[in-house]
Amino acid sequence: MSCILCNDTIIKSGSLRPNVATFECGHEFHLNCILKHCRENISSSCPLCEEFDPSSINLGHDRMLALQTLVDSRRSFVQEKPKGFLGWFTEKSLTAMIRSGTSLETMKLKGITPEDIIEEQINWETMSKVYKTGALLSFGFKWHHMITMGFQPDHFKLLTWQQMSDTLNLTASDMLKTSITIRQLADLKIDIPHLHEMGFRIRELKQIGGNCETLRLLTTSLSDIKTYFQPTASDWDSLGFTKESLVTHGWETEEYTPVRKPRILKSKNGFVF
Repeated sequence: MSCILCNDTIIKSGSLRPNVATFECGHEFHLNCILKHCRENISSSCPLCEEFDPSSINLGHDRMLALQTLVDSRRSFVQEKPKGFLGWFTEKSLTAMIRSGTSLETMKLKGITPEDIIEEQINWETMSKVYKTGALLSFGFKWHHMITMGFQPDHFKLLTWQQMSDTLNLTASDMLKTSITIRQLADLKIDIPHLHEMGFRIRELKQIGGNCETLRLLTTSLSDIKTYFQPTASDWDSLGFTKESLVTHGWETEEYTPVRKPRILKSKNGFVF
């Protein structure tokens, strides 16, 4: 039996019915699917029945209690009792919690997730000023969260290479989404082999302003450029590499051997070499 809302199989084992919601009419759906459907359609009726008692959906008392507890934990304001003899209660919003430096572990225990923080329109700059990057990643922030929150090229400086490569699995394409420039990339001090590992090629370097002058910010060795980026004759030309520019920008001219187009030679008898 499958859920018509997602077309995936509804898994049941005897009397165990994890993630299953059953209407009085007998139709069954995945719990998460029917909750999403009811929320989007502002209805609690069976999707397969035109007329139905809105109160007849059977989620089970324990499951409803658990769901309500989770919703209350994630969405309600946090009640805090101020110190002093007055003893009244005040409400502290998620934004206020972050600005006051409430620990991420405490927020996680209250059911707060990265999505909740995004809904509050809190940007990455604010988060990075209050919390260490490692703690934010442990809390559950992923690259798509960070981009949504306005991650900027300068924020890369707060990431270690291990966090960039192993935790976030960043690629050249990901970094380009931040509109990073070649100078900002050079400031990160990522060596050429690691840039190559991330997917940087001549095309990506040109997109962010790479040329004969600025590529020297990444490496002083033309051998690195040749080995890891393998520029063609056209690439050398478009990047502005000439004998004169090499001297001007401090490259070792001995390493420069531009690719030349093969010459076609014809003998007197018409043979082509």
